[in-house]
Amino acid sequence: MKNKLRNIRNLLINFFKNLSHLSYTNYISYSSFLHSSVSMGKYCYIGPGGEVPPGVQFGNYVMIGKDLLISGNDHNFKLVSTPVIFSGRPQHPKTYIKDDVWIGARVVVKTGITIGQGSIIAAGAIVVKDVDPYSIMAGVPAKKIGERFTGNDKTIHDQMLMEEPFERDYCSDVEISKE
Repeated sequence: MKNKLRNIRNLLINFFKNLSHLSYTNYISYSSFLHSSVSMGKYCYIGPGGEVPPGVQFGNYVMIGKDLLISGNDHNFKLVSTPVIFSGRPQHPKTYIKDDVWIGARVVVKTGITIGQGSIIAAGAIVVKDVDPYSIMAGVPAKKIGERFTGNDKTIHDQMLMEEPFERDYCSDVEISKE
């Protein structure tokens, strides 16, 4: 019953935000703005205050903290004798956030890049270039500080991501071993 109510709520929010093409499995916070052309896979979450421009494609299982900003590459500043404010705006380049990406709070992502599947972007990072799959990125500008999985674990996780998306409880408590 709880899942059905959540799904109905998500469907209504997406509809009234002109996002009727998104899956009912997505949860978009009421205070986030997504351009109507944005596409998302299943079981994605976007926290409060997010701003997502045209041309962004999310995979499945994407989790985004509050105040995401995807921006940049959208002003023509190289016209001599023309102030930037009058120079026009090119079309937004495509931005890809692949499957199972976790983006922390207050992250800025430059348009036109790809964040590889399984990656984690630390809170407050500014991502200005493509991110390799399973990378852990942090800082300004974001730099690789580690890897989420290595070796055979990447292969096992890749195989799971190729299966049909499935539902579980969002962010439920799990027992973590202290090894």
